[in-house]
Amino acid sequence: MELPRALLDWSALLGQSRVLDAGAAQADYGRCTTGIRRRLAGALRPCERSQIPPIVEIAARFKVPLYPISTGHNWGYGTALPPTDDCVILDLSGLDRILGDRRAALSAMPSSAAMGLRPRLTTSAP
Repeated sequence: MELPRALLDWSALLGQSRVLDAGAAQADYGRCTTGIRRRLAGALRPCERSQIPPIVEIAARFKVPLYPISTGHNWGYGTALPPTDDCVILDLSGLDRILGDRRAALSAMPSSAAMGLRPRLTTSAP
């Protein structure tokens, strides 16, 4: 795993404010309701879905495991922690828009909640 090089490439792609080092990731994502502790390698916070393929490519190139979360309430609403140590959290909560303007062709980004559809459906109703 070549984490330092991956973090540099992710910072160039996302901007430094959207790439967390291990300490910042641990502070933001390391709490768990079950008491389980994991060592996090970092976290990424993309804001555009077009950033996902290059994020995954960088992870593959440098052999860095990613753990995607949508809202951080994985595993029964208790944690954003991956099942193993030394993963980089891929926080998709910034991808929460509903796309499209027709009811039959709406697309939801990874962190969109079902309640986010309601305003779109009621305002675009015939």
